[in-house]
Amino acid sequence: MSVRAVHVQLQDPAAVAELLQRMRATVRDIAGAVVASHDGLVVASDIDPVVEVAANETVGRRSRSAPEDTAHKTSAMAAVAAGLGAQFTQAAGSGTMQAVTFEGNRGCTGVFPLTSALLLVLIGAPQVTMGRFVVASKQALAAMLGPQPDTQR
Repeated sequence: MSVRAVHVQLQDPAAVAELLQRMRATVRDIAGAVVASHDGLVVASDIDPVVEVAANETVGRRSRSAPEDTAHKTSAMAAVAAGLGAQFTQAAGSGTMQAVTFEGNRGCTGVFPLTSALLLVLIGAPQVTMGRFVVASKQALAAMLGPQPDTQR
């Protein structure tokens, strides 16, 4: 599949949702993924319910919320993080921003440019180390941008 075909596929929310499900099923240490526009709008998401519960507990909410809540919050913050990351790498002379990663005491989160218009937000599995998260992130990006199985048979 050509790069152009991948970009066209990434414009279809249903295709993106399917890609996220496939990627999460094959990449160990990724517990959630959101594809968002650069302005922070959710295109598609696939987040483990355990991560959703942990996110709610972290902010002290008692009510159960939908996975879309985490997807919407992380996509909005990803847009800001990507903008800051791009400015930071430029100011530091580090070239084009490739990733913005955050490490917490219970796991990692990262923001990665997929295309000029889309970002990939990855949420590491609980307790994943930064080293394992970096490896899993590279596998996830390859799964998202690499050749896709032919599903039109």
